[in-house]
Amino acid sequence: DIDEFSTEMFEAGEKLDGMIQRYCQEKQLDEETRQRKVYVVRSLIFGAAIQFDNGELPYSEHTLKMVHDSIERELLLP
Repeated sequence: DIDEFSTEMFEAGEKLDGMIQRYCQEKQLDEETRQRKVYVVRSLIFGAAIQFDNGELPYSEHTLKMVHDSIERELLLP
């Protein structure tokens, strides 16, 4: 049901935000950078989920690695 899905996505987003917040604090990154990283990482994850769901991307080790590497690259950028 859509309400359950929305709740799960909200909770996942909250956890992700907290993880990125801690990462940015450890790296002493400013608020604008934190906001950009949250936006980009969420976009990568949720975009991939949509593309997996509608068949645009195959759900495979290769594409999961691509998403992982894209997230890692964003986190390594200043």
